[in-house]
Amino acid sequence: MPEKELFAFDYPAAKQAGPMFVAGDQQTLYFATRDGQLCRWDLKNNKRLPDVGRHTTWVLNSICLSPDESVLYSMGFDKLVRRWDLKAGKELPVPDGYINQTVMAPTPDGNHLFVADRGGRLDQWDLATGRCVKQLETGKSSGFDSLAISADGRRLAAGRTVPDIQLLDLIAGKVERTIKVAEAPDPVGSDYATSLAFSPDGKLLFRGSFQTGITAWEASTGKRLWIAPGVGPMMAADPKGRWLLARDKAREPVRWTALDPATGEVRFSVDVPPDAAEKDPRNRDIPPAIADLNFTPDGSRLTTAHPNGTVWDPEARREIVQLKQTSGASVAALAVSPDGKWLATGEVDRKITVWELATGKPIQTLTGHDSYVSQLSFTRDGRGLISNADLAPLLWGLSPKDLPTLKGPADEIWRALATDDAANAYRLQWALTRDPRAAVKLLGDKVKSADQAIERAQFDKLVNNLDQPQFRTREAAEKELMKAGLRIPVAWLTAARAEAKSDERRARLDRVLAERTKPNPEEWRLRRAVQVLELAGTDETKALLKSWAGAPDGSLLAVEAKAALARLGR
Repeated sequence: MPEKELFAFDYPAAKQAGPMFVAGDQQTLYFATRDGQLCRWDLKNNKRLPDVGRHTTWVLNSICLSPDESVLYSMGFDKLVRRWDLKAGKELPVPDGYINQTVMAPTPDGNHLFVADRGGRLDQWDLATGRCVKQLETGKSSGFDSLAISADGRRLAAGRTVPDIQLLDLIAGKVERTIKVAEAPDPVGSDYATSLAFSPDGKLLFRGSFQTGITAWEASTGKRLWIAPGVGPMMAADPKGRWLLARDKAREPVRWTALDPATGEVRFSVDVPPDAAEKDPRNRDIPPAIADLNFTPDGSRLTTAHPNGTVWDPEARREIVQLKQTSGASVAALAVSPDGKWLATGEVDRKITVWELATGKPIQTLTGHDSYVSQLSFTRDGRGLISNADLAPLLWGLSPKDLPTLKGPADEIWRALATDDAANAYRLQWALTRDPRAAVKLLGDKVKSADQAIERAQFDKLVNNLDQPQFRTREAAEKELMKAGLRIPVAWLTAARAEAKSDERRARLDRVLAERTKPNPEEWRLRRAVQVLELAGTDETKALLKSWAGAPDGSLLAVEAKAALARLGR
């Protein structure tokens, strides 16, 4: 049949038409405006009827009627389905839950997780039971865009859409102060806080915004200290307090910049290699940029996402390894495990990948989210991972289901711990973690504390020979140091290099240090062994760690074992 126009009317949202739905009797048209208003039109008499209501100020993408046409359903970019009783002329109550988007922040002690949403709700969850134990905000105030907790667990900073920052005293359980970001409220919400961070000592609070860059405040008084408009909003506070690292706003080249935390002055900038900042093939129109930054807990490594992941030595300002995504999806979020050995990346294709930092290889993939992963955090014991993508964070157990058997020869298991197949080594680690007695027996037999470093006097003698007059003596000393491999602590070499008086000694120590820091399967195995004992966390694994902590001072085994015991003792 040929089309025939029945009538025309002025659409209330002429600039952008929203979804429409015609009632079954063809008498009423339901439609939505750009600002979320739900309208009705009498098709028979060609006139506007009283509006149904307003979903939100967000654009709507779908509306429909229930089979009996008594209820209208609306869905918008706030990720919420609302229900409207057409006979009563009012909205039906929304089921309890979060709306629009959520942000999270775990407490430093690993016991609780704070979750807030754009509707203004702020809750405290018990991670052990999965229950909400306290509601700090009920959803009647301004919405939340970001959260951060100070390292001592005393303060919670909550960035709101007003925009302002609420500082909550978690000990007293009340708002300590409100820091105004702007003199007048921002009705559009364009200057929202994408990120918040405390300095390691908790004295400074940093806020990152797309509009204003990064701003620093004195946490105890709320006094504004400085603004750096050319960087942000993504940032990471150095655990050692040396810098505040942030994304540079310049689109090309992609780079990260180190700021002085006290003054906001730029210390240095580092360009991301072009092959690490390639455009996402599925989003060619979006220029590459740093989506997240994160330090390892000891501050020795920096990880960045753009769209692949990269691990850096921030002190040397050099790239260590690139984490290539096999799927091609951009990385949107990063988190480093408490022991600094694993990195989790959240991707825009809704997947989570866990990587081993030492090898730069993926070891596990987690799927189940319906949106891109925006936040990640490991649990304090390193056995779990919290991810945020949808309207509620998820807690994942990291132990795989398909674990290998430990019934084979001890030598084979020991060799398997040194493999460059990081995913297989990861599964073997969890198999050992689940059987602490077998782990203690195997590792205790294979790792001897006394063998972990050469005698210090021997090392000092070899270093002294590196610049002796006889070429043969210098060459022999360098070869001996090279040959010792893992038995020479990196800390010894670094200190000797700093104290070297001659160019000859410095050059030879540089070569030895470069060789010593190359990827080493024996080092991977030792780190994995310590990680197994820490993850198990039993009295017998702790006893073996204490034995290993007595290895020669500065040796890899002693350093790793002492750090593991310190984390277990917190």
